[in-house]
Amino acid sequence: MPDIADYLKDIHVPGDVSSWPLAIGWWIAVLLGIVFIILVAWFFVARKNRGAWYIAKKEVTVLYSSYKKNLDASEFLRKLSIIMRRYCLSYYPPSGVAGLAGQPWLQFLDQGLKGRPFTDGPGKVLATAPYQREVDINVKNLYALCIKRIEAGVK
Repeated sequence: MPDIADYLKDIHVPGDVSSWPLAIGWWIAVLLGIVFIILVAWFFVARKNRGAWYIAKKEVTVLYSSYKKNLDASEFLRKLSIIMRRYCLSYYPPSGVAGLAGQPWLQFLDQGLKGRPFTDGPGKVLATAPYQREVDINVKNLYALCIKRIEAGVK
């Protein structure tokens, strides 16, 4: 008579677990990792651009406050020209901004604004007035125009 042990089967060990294809949880983790890297990169690029905008706007505002105390339009214009150039160099590719002077510089500043306020309006003094001793300008309008130009660069 057969023994009961003859009917029992031996222990079967399962096969090795394959690493491919990945389980759905790993696919989700990889996708979330990629999204995270893209968001971090976007944050730093946006922060850099936003930083240049914020600093330029603050510098122009401080410069205008300083002008209201000392009423030196020549100094205001010279420093404003430097701030605008520095802002544009940090916000736009230097190859398209660094060599601009005179009318091309004013036309560049007109980009993003309605009309031609730098070429034909109060902003045209930025081309020549920083190099003159005595200037007669409407500082309030020029200040407002430069703030508007800085804000237009962000949008």
